[in-house]
Amino acid sequence: TLALAVPSPAANPYMGQYGMPDDSKGFEILSTQLEDNLNVRKFDLNQAQVPEAADILLVAAPDQLNQKGLFAIDQFLMKGGTVLLATSPYQVKLSSESLTASVQKGLLLDWLKFQGLSMSEKMVLDSRNQPFPLPISRNVGGFSVREMRMVPYPYFVDVREQGLNPDLPVTMALNRVMINWSSPIEVDTEKTASQKVDWLLKSSPQAWVSEDLNLIPQLEVVGRTGLAPGKDHGEQLLAVAVTGRFDSYFKGESSPLLEQDQTQDEADKNKPDQAKSQKLGSVIDRSPESARLILFASGDFLSDQTLQLASSVAGQEELGALQLIENTLDWSLEDDGLLSIRSRGQYARTLVPLSRETQ
Repeated sequence: TLALAVPSPAANPYMGQYGMPDDSKGFEILSTQLEDNLNVRKFDLNQAQVPEAADILLVAAPDQLNQKGLFAIDQFLMKGGTVLLATSPYQVKLSSESLTASVQKGLLLDWLKFQGLSMSEKMVLDSRNQPFPLPISRNVGGFSVREMRMVPYPYFVDVREQGLNPDLPVTMALNRVMINWSSPIEVDTEKTASQKVDWLLKSSPQAWVSEDLNLIPQLEVVGRTGLAPGKDHGEQLLAVAVTGRFDSYFKGESSPLLEQDQTQDEADKNKPDQAKSQKLGSVIDRSPESARLILFASGDFLSDQTLQLASSVAGQEELGALQLIENTLDWSLEDDGLLSIRSRGQYARTLVPLSRETQ
């Protein structure tokens, strides 16, 4: 059973200049894909109630996480569960007229730093990237015609070959993965000294980082984009898995659910004993060795708008990101058999035409 915590998309049917509805940051494509092989339970993380049957918790784009939601993530990890997080210090909004990014200072980043994983307020750009469909208006016979032109876009990092860990079954059979609007991950070697740390994704050595929030590529007269390569090139860590014993962020403190308990006590006074609510105020201070935290440095690479955008660029369905998540889930469940079968079936291989006699 997979507990899935993702934001709900805003209902807006208007198709903007990028070919998708405004505010279409939903995760229906991901959910539908996962439901083929898993029992998926969607829930509101801020209610602090992860489904009891959950074996794995997947949280994508937790932009509005409150204290109770953070407590739910923390305690699920403390129980020895596997937590997959797709997040970054930025919230990117792609609408019909603009492409903007804003810095978000949330509780989750503090919690990650406490666990030994920090993310700086920078974005990764790479000379090895996938193109971006930029709307261009041109004059044809006195009429203004808008067309989509594919331009290089360093924010769409194309991870392949050396950027995929060859020693892990999660990534060794992947062809490529696009990670967009991501931030570099830094691992605290002191805090993770007693844990097993595995890198999953890295950028190419030609990558650099930038604090610029102007994400729209400007097309120059000669047809090149205005996003010039930066300085200090080098590999950037984009996904990492940490396995071992973790300490709770709430160790030695009162549970955020104590207030809820006190309110429930008043409601339980007039109920029979069997109908009284279970106490929620306890805090698990430390996890067993089986706990695993997996961090992907982007809150957008699994969203519907990104998958649709990548598919329109490639001319086919974008499967890299979805297969990465499925492989990660199989790895966490130690289902290597299913993982190998899925890896072999990533691409359809057409049979050579056979004559009737050969058939």
